[in-house]
Amino acid sequence: MDQKVQYHLEVEKKLPPNRKVFNRRIQEPVLSGYWNSLKKFDFTPESSAFFVSLLCGKEVSLRTQGMRAFDDKNNKTIFEDYDPSQSWMNKIIDIRLKGYDPVTEGIICYTIVIFAHPFLDGNGRFARSVFYGALARHGILRSPCLGMGAGFTLHIARIAKAATQLSQSGDWVPYLRELTSIIEDCCSYAFFIRCAELRP
Repeated sequence: MDQKVQYHLEVEKKLPPNRKVFNRRIQEPVLSGYWNSLKKFDFTPESSAFFVSLLCGKEVSLRTQGMRAFDDKNNKTIFEDYDPSQSWMNKIIDIRLKGYDPVTEGIICYTIVIFAHPFLDGNGRFARSVFYGALARHGILRSPCLGMGAGFTLHIARIAKAATQLSQSGDWVPYLRELTSIIEDCCSYAFFIRCAELRP
């Protein structure tokens, strides 16, 4: 679905081409195979790294040292310190017990993964998978059908800005509002494509 959404954005919305989405390994077969594990968040650090390796189409390891990234304006983002205990996994389990609505739960779990950045690659793909799992366990989704990779790639600057503000202020309200808006866009793209496919 990521590739379909990207094609829709380029053809219907006249957005510039983005080969990154097309060059990625197709996610849906892997997500479908792990659907029950995502619903239950049934992962160990080792099995999560194996799952990410499948998503990326190459071997991916858990990181063992600090990690930083730079945006297109050379602003530095430093992710959480390396945590040998992989406490981000327990944080996700705890959030699932809080009784949040499915979208809020999914966004918070997604963000825990992004801030922890536990893998050397594929953190965004794993984080979106965890979001899918939150919706699936609440019965909102039966399959990975939203094409979130393309939608999130389109809005990456908005996500980065919202995440930076969250890390600085600790205020989840504007962050949740912004991410919910982006997810609504992803849903509308996927809905448009599915309707077009079903059209006689």
